[in-house]
Amino acid sequence: MSPQQVAERVEVVGIDGPADGLWFDERGRLYVSSVEHHAIRVRDGERFDTLLRDRALVWPDTFSESADGTIYITDSRIPDMSWFDPQSPIALPTRLYAIRGR
Repeated sequence: MSPQQVAERVEVVGIDGPADGLWFDERGRLYVSSVEHHAIRVRDGERFDTLLRDRALVWPDTFSESADGTIYITDSRIPDMSWFDPQSPIALPTRLYAIRGR
């Protein structure tokens, strides 16, 4: 396929804020990190809903799903890094959160 043919197939399917992670679960729901709102949003059909919002989610980014349907999310805490806050350590531990499934 040519670049032009690929470009003709691209369509906007939703608009949301900045995101750093996406995941489709086995039921076809799209999980999206909402870094500016410290949240996880879910698109099920045509609309996005906030599944969880917590200031503890500094920069949720990577998603994965286990066999039991649990969704795991890493939080890289980018705004807490020394690049943005010189008082912070050079390396920060990544947090791992779980949203229990089924």
